[in-house]
Amino acid sequence: MRFRILVAEPVSVARDRLLSVLREVGTEVEAVDNLYAACMQLVARQYDLVCADLGLSQEDGLDLADLLERQPGAVPLVVTADEDTVHARSQARDLDALGFLPRPYAEPQLRSLIRQAMARHRPHAPSGEPPRILMYSHDTIGLGHMRRNANIAREVLRLRPDASVLMLIGCPAGLVFELPAGVDFVKLPSLVKLSRHEWRSDRLNISADRARELRARLIRESIGAFEPDLILVDHVPTGVWSELSEVLAELRCRPHSPDIVLGLRDILDAPAATRRNWEKTGADRAIADLYDEVLVYGEPRVFDTVRTYGLDMLAPGRATYAGYVAARADPLDVAAARARLSPDGRPLALISGGGGRDAFPVISAALDGLAAMPEHRRPATTVVSGPLMAPELRARLRERSGALGIRCFDRMANFPACLAASDFLLGMAGYNSTVEAAAVGVPTLVVPRRGPSAEQLTRARVFAARGLADTLLPDMATPEMLGERLARVEPDAQPVPRLLANGATCAATRLIDRLEARTGGAPLAKVVS
Repeated sequence: MRFRILVAEPVSVARDRLLSVLREVGTEVEAVDNLYAACMQLVARQYDLVCADLGLSQEDGLDLADLLERQPGAVPLVVTADEDTVHARSQARDLDALGFLPRPYAEPQLRSLIRQAMARHRPHAPSGEPPRILMYSHDTIGLGHMRRNANIAREVLRLRPDASVLMLIGCPAGLVFELPAGVDFVKLPSLVKLSRHEWRSDRLNISADRARELRARLIRESIGAFEPDLILVDHVPTGVWSELSEVLAELRCRPHSPDIVLGLRDILDAPAATRRNWEKTGADRAIADLYDEVLVYGEPRVFDTVRTYGLDMLAPGRATYAGYVAARADPLDVAAARARLSPDGRPLALISGGGGRDAFPVISAALDGLAAMPEHRRPATTVVSGPLMAPELRARLRERSGALGIRCFDRMANFPACLAASDFLLGMAGYNSTVEAAAVGVPTLVVPRRGPSAEQLTRARVFAARGLADTLLPDMATPEMLGERLARVEPDAQPVPRLLANGATCAATRLIDRLEARTGGAPLAKVVS
């Protein structure tokens, strides 16, 4: 059954935003602008939650408590108000409200309240326990693995608000994305990648053996204490230094082992290099013996991951395509980003370094190209250097950007909205930024890194062949070449092909259906219909 909400608030921009957020988290919403109309709706239909403005009581001469008494059963109430005052909070307490929301609404608080109400409404598994999912991402050079898991976690919580997702992450910057209530993380000691298959501790002055033991113990203890119903591992089947192998094998021997799923981006490395590494590390055996399913975050018509890396040797149905995973931007956020970043209506260019660890040369060359052109030819430009870039390099980019009147950020809270608002993206060829740009049709120029793996060079070639992005090799990415391309940014450029990117929803649905199958519940398609 759908979760049904009645909103009683005067018509306003704030109410429009409230309705948009409520629909985004998967609820069915009806809105009225006075308490008399709310009374009529409560007589005619049953609701799971009421959001009502305190000010309407004085205007309409009705009492909110009387309003809810007209509805059979206990209906949770969220009270809204124009101001956050002691008196308003006291009134909310007197009404035994589930929550109090002053305007302008703080979206994280709003989403948390709605999910809390939805979790009360949603029947748990027969065991009485809401589902628990553990996600692992090793992240060394960039943010891509963690970001894919974060996008899927967000969709899991949208579809199953009572779920809990614990992320094990290795990113030096921590969890840099804003995520809903229900998601938390354990930070593993950071690593840095020295070559294709060689790592060392990034921050601690300890040996590789001690770093591996430290990470493996933290992983084991986290799994033991959290007791997940499902584990989603991104990219590395055995974990860095095979730190997952032992604990996953032990879980497989237990009577009630969690489901274990491997998530793979579309392009891993050169096929021969990937197969050699899997054989050397035992990843090929781990995929066959320890994992219930492999989810590929891509489409075979773009890149046939299953065949290219030998996953077609698995039993039918063990390896499936979930589609490309990308964060979704709210149209209102896109419009606000456009107005903020290009207030004078100039074409808007975005220069992004992704995680940023090795993006300084590309961004620096682009700034040199912008500095060399007349100011009237420059697009309105935003630079996002990335949180993993060295602090001294980020400082140099901020200084140079400031001298050119260009906005420069280490990171951007709502990057997907900024990207969707842009007329052009210049970046590297990592999975997330290229997929998100292709999903919204933003013209893109990628400068792929040459190593340590062949991933970015391959993706640049594959996306260029399908018209999804233009490519410039690193030794060709001179200030002159980048400046010339930035000078041609237009707001109504020729549309580029779009990539379907519903992978986060499809992957989350697959995971939840696995959880339902464990407990005898209905498939998600029936639960949310």
